[in-house]
Amino acid sequence: MNRTSRYVSFFAAVAGIALLGYLLRQAGVSTVVQAIRLLGAGFLVLLFLSGIRHYLRAIAWRCCVDPGAPSQRLLDLFALRLMGESVTDLSPAGPILGEAIKVWAVSKSIPAGFGVTSVVIEDLTYSAGTASFVLTGFLISSPVTDNLSVIGKEEFGSSFEPERSFFSLCSQLILR
Repeated sequence: MNRTSRYVSFFAAVAGIALLGYLLRQAGVSTVVQAIRLLGAGFLVLLFLSGIRHYLRAIAWRCCVDPGAPSQRLLDLFALRLMGESVTDLSPAGPILGEAIKVWAVSKSIPAGFGVTSVVIEDLTYSAGTASFVLTGFLISSPVTDNLSVIGKEEFGSSFEPERSFFSLCSQLILR
């Protein structure tokens, strides 16, 4: 790591700690502590699950890096991912700036072209997975069968059971 990178890293760490202190002061430390107490052990569970999500996305990002590029350490990608996510959450530019920061940061260790493609592929894969998850949830939980003339509502009974109707709808459409 060169001298400039060390200064930037030190400044970023100090700025992050100062921002955390400012936000805690604005919200009130007692308010934050009370909210954490309300969650109890659930706070640690949420923190753990969030960490797993970011770790799995770092693994996915590593898989999206071109095999011709120098290999990346998983912990480095995890740190870059957290950095990009925090910029995304804290800046008005949102994901545009957060993703650009990730590309800029990863381009220090691999060629910029590999960095851009790896970030774009990982984001598109994640977006497609999220969209399919949301669509599946929508299909399961909404009464989609009310508007379908293919299958009569009487096949589902008077009470709407989303899981049964979704699987019944799929099986009916597959068997036709």
